[in-house]
Amino acid sequence: MKKSQKNLLQCCAELGEGDGQNPREDRKFYSRQKKRCVSRKNKQLCQQVVQAVNLTFAQIDSDVIASLYAKYGVPAPNTSRVLIYVTTQMKVSSVEIQREISRYNGRLRREVAEMIHRRKVPSLAFMIEMNR
Repeated sequence: MKKSQKNLLQCCAELGEGDGQNPREDRKFYSRQKKRCVSRKNKQLCQQVVQAVNLTFAQIDSDVIASLYAKYGVPAPNTSRVLIYVTTQMKVSSVEIQREISRYNGRLRREVAEMIHRRKVPSLAFMIEMNR
């Protein structure tokens, strides 16, 4: 018996299947442990997009759109697409809100392109949170 196996036996009552193996060599284990982190620049881009969307919401003449407020945005799955969480105080169905947002999606993206300084403008996706 090797010296390392003797040390393992001293540390535990019985040996299991994964004892004595480096967890980083097991790809499944390592991928579960890896946490997704968002860099400072990605957070900054998302904040700029949210500010631009809020300003554009205020400029649009639709009552449904004018009542919306973008709370925050996250990269989904990266900065080529930004998921924006939107809330409203109006008693309107989320289907109608989605319809209005899709109607003005081109204008929203154009306003975001004017306000942020990037070569490629991220596409916008919206998640509606109802406050009732």
